[in-house]
Amino acid sequence: MKFLIIFIYNVFLYPFIFVSFFVYGFFNKKIRTALLGKLQTNRRVNDFTSKLGKKSNVYWIHMASLGEFYQSKRIIDLLKLSSPRNKIIASFSSPSGYENFNSSSVNLSIYLPFDFPWVINKIMLTIKPKKIMICSYDFWPNLVWLAKRNKIHVNVFSFYIKSNRSYFSNLGNKILKLLLNDLSSIYTVTSNDKKIITSMLKNRTVIVRTCGNPRYDTIEEMNAINNKYSSKVLNLRGKKIIIASTHKEDDFIIPVLIKISRIYKDLKFLYVPHEPTNFEISRLKKIFKSFEETLYVNHESRGRSLSKNKFTLISKVGILYNLYWDCQLAYVGGGFSKGIHNVMEPSIAGIPIIFGPKYEHANEAYLLLKSKGAFCISNSLEFETTVVKLLSDDKFLQKSGDNSSKLVKENLGSSKKILTYFLKD
Repeated sequence: MKFLIIFIYNVFLYPFIFVSFFVYGFFNKKIRTALLGKLQTNRRVNDFTSKLGKKSNVYWIHMASLGEFYQSKRIIDLLKLSSPRNKIIASFSSPSGYENFNSSSVNLSIYLPFDFPWVINKIMLTIKPKKIMICSYDFWPNLVWLAKRNKIHVNVFSFYIKSNRSYFSNLGNKILKLLLNDLSSIYTVTSNDKKIITSMLKNRTVIVRTCGNPRYDTIEEMNAINNKYSSKVLNLRGKKIIIASTHKEDDFIIPVLIKISRIYKDLKFLYVPHEPTNFEISRLKKIFKSFEETLYVNHESRGRSLSKNKFTLISKVGILYNLYWDCQLAYVGGGFSKGIHNVMEPSIAGIPIIFGPKYEHANEAYLLLKSKGAFCISNSLEFETTVVKLLSDDKFLQKSGDNSSKLVKENLGSSKKILTYFLKD
């Protein structure tokens, strides 16, 4: 059965994926950028390895995108500090990770090579990694299979089982189970995840541990490094601010925000689109204009003129976690499309969080709801009711924010635990 699945994947499934992405790349800049980046991977790896000393320990850490980098950041830093011989290669699947990550601990950043067996094998033999770490879900079949054949330890950390567990297909389920059995170690977020994973394993040599989510450590570290207190980022001392990080599917909150703005005159609103392209900015400005409101656009990391504007769109990428510290309430988007985005950044800032119903991939969202630091809404009426309830009761707003911040403080230490086990296993 294993050889049949490997045959199907390499002869039919991945070539289809490759051709589809290649064609789609003509129409999508993000995919086109990733494909062009993958073509440079072999050259970048050769240049890097040609300068390596013989005593270097190379660790290959793969992350899908920027969110996975933030989950991995503290682990990368600790791994780099653990020995002067350690060299770290960070690979990404998405341009949002490759182009926006920031870490002095990474010696080489690359796009993950195309998952053809001859490509992966060549890269692997060139890098000769001591071990490979993969964050969460983005483990590609040939990367895992060829690492096992080359006797390279492959670890997946921050692994979390979605509550519905409805993976992409029956074939996808079979490939997933096959891959899990070919990994060397798996570090899950919760003990329940460990039980589920263990039940899926036939290979009892795979090490399964519960280590928590290292993203909490990164959020705490970013909090310590960056501006912690209100008014340092946007200079809006004394103002109440609602911030919304959004997708197109979250447009339904716009008329609600405008309605609320006309009731609470002192409110300010920050609108942060997930991908602030010129087209998206223009689209959003038209929506606000249709309600006779002006959406101002700020391209800077610090908004000196924001106090004059009721609605401001933030177009600069990578500063969202700083902005939360100036706000009293956050709407985190994605819960009406592919799944909510990071809720830990507003959590450490100590503000209540509102998001949509698609949060099964994020255990921290479940914990926030349980602790009453966050609120799940299903439509515009529920969104309006929740926002008004929070704004009309300062004690409730403060209590919800306190409940939100406790989540991070109670879940620190995962990164050190993961690295200790990773070096030992």
